[in-house]
Amino acid sequence: GSVIESLSMEGRMTVCNMSIEAGARAGLVAPDETTFEYLRGRAGVPSGEEFDRLVDHWRDLRSDSNAAFDAEIVIDARDLVPYMTWASTSNRNFEGRQGRGGRTHLVSPAVAAATALVGRFATPSDVELGA
Repeated sequence: GSVIESLSMEGRMTVCNMSIEAGARAGLVAPDETTFEYLRGRAGVPSGEEFDRLVDHWRDLRSDSNAAFDAEIVIDARDLVPYMTWASTSNRNFEGRQGRGGRTHLVSPAVAAATALVGRFATPSDVELGA
């Protein structure tokens, strides 16, 4: 939808990673102009006519407008609250990385800031803002 389409490539890659962290087998955002501009001129990416030919092919890698899905989940981002998780499938977050008994905590920037202010795990709603 429009929220994903408005994200940078880095934001899109974060969403794809989050879907995998949540148990999906793959994370994919349909390629569009943001994708093509991100790739244009990068090392290992063809250039010139070859790049243009690939872009023409990549434009076809979208769901058909009349595609039928087994299920469709609509999430209103305004209803989401910050979360924290210890689930991580990436190799860099192995157990013991921070020392014996240490644990990797994956939190949003908002939760990290609130936690720093309160001195324990907290959400932005836990922080009282002064006048």
